[in-house]
Amino acid sequence: MPDLPEGRPPPGRNCDRIAVIEHGRVSAIGTHNSLLRTSATYRAYCREQSVA
Repeated sequence: MPDLPEGRPPPGRNCDRIAVIEHGRVSAIGTHNSLLRTSATYRAYCREQSVA
């Protein structure tokens, strides 16, 4: 397994679906590209990880 920065998994660009969880609840489900368009939380996460 490759080394991951800060022990976090990379965003799921190759995943079928990704669930965004905020405050213990699913706030959005979609692909990497759809979540970049529709989820501010996911966009912020990707920006922090420098992968958007």
